[in-house]
Amino acid sequence: VTITFQAHRAKMFWNAVILCLVVGASAQICPSGPCPVSISGASMSALTTSSLTTATPYLTAVGCVNTVTITFQAQDSTPTSPPPVSFCSPQSNGMCLSKGTGGGDDWIRGADIARVCCSMHPKDRDKAASDLLGRSANNQVSCAGYGSDGTYDIYTCSQLTTTTNVSPSNVTQTVATFTFIPPYYSDLVNSGTLSICFQVLDAQQIARVPYCFQIQLQRCSVCLETNTPGQQALNSLVAVAKSYGTHWSQLYSSNPDILGNPGKLLAGTLLRLGPLYQVLSGDTLISIALKFGVSVNQLLFWNKHLTSQADSNPTSSNHMSRVIKPGDLLCVLPKTCYNSFGPNQPVFLLGESFPEGQGGSWLDPLQVDAASAPSISA
Repeated sequence: VTITFQAHRAKMFWNAVILCLVVGASAQICPSGPCPVSISGASMSALTTSSLTTATPYLTAVGCVNTVTITFQAQDSTPTSPPPVSFCSPQSNGMCLSKGTGGGDDWIRGADIARVCCSMHPKDRDKAASDLLGRSANNQVSCAGYGSDGTYDIYTCSQLTTTTNVSPSNVTQTVATFTFIPPYYSDLVNSGTLSICFQVLDAQQIARVPYCFQIQLQRCSVCLETNTPGQQALNSLVAVAKSYGTHWSQLYSSNPDILGNPGKLLAGTLLRLGPLYQVLSGDTLISIALKFGVSVNQLLFWNKHLTSQADSNPTSSNHMSRVIKPGDLLCVLPKTCYNSFGPNQPVFLLGESFPEGQGGSWLDPLQVDAASAPSISA
């Protein structure tokens, strides 16, 4: 719904301000100069400026490929002068540092490579990108553009394209389409919030107050992927369940907002894998694994950031302990039917593989001690 305020001649103040109010989940102020007039792929309420900080963030997860289009209209432009739009990063001094159209070398090799490089753990991404391109071990790809800590910023994992449009009322518009992939670890900092900001120039090439697109990352979640010929895509509950070591019915129960046929979900659907467990005093990875009937390997697989944490028991031969603190949140996909490992918890080195039946890996079948195995009838 769009409400336009027209100034009374006696109130010339409104002529100077030019107020555009878009009503959604929250209102957006449009300063003098180029103004966002429409958005597709998201709600207009996700946009905000420094003058209005209330917004309804766009909900997604690390590794999801998202595309949003915002149309900016120059309030004082002619059909031949569309407002230039670019990414910018707000600075502490109040300036917004231009980030151009984002992207980088990873995007040049394709959006799939960019997704792998941006979303995967630093220890895994180069090999995954090489596998995607069919490279041999002697000719591997190296992801590029990440910071000194090994992580990417949101602008390196985003790409902006712009086109020009003329509205039915003969007003020039700039259509800004941006694709972004929330990078690895971004869901663990700043409460999982991100912003992608835009610098829009007016007819005098003066940068106005930047517009920022607000994003909220949902932990322990993935998005369904589009089918890609020759590749295994997470395109269904069954495919996601197989990749994360659970059952599709458990995923279904973790997503009560799924309506209709769970076998016909659309690409881009955001799925919660399981609950977040809050670490208690005295918890260890082994005690948490036993509590939920899973293996330590599974906990590390679902919480990749733990593989880089300090080893809380460096003298141990299995190297599977990690420093975890009370209050930490861990992604857990509990075995809801029964404890799949019984009282004997297998602990194996991360990355090891074992013959079928030995347990400890999410690829293995359920392991239950013979003495405590429940009676299961067909």
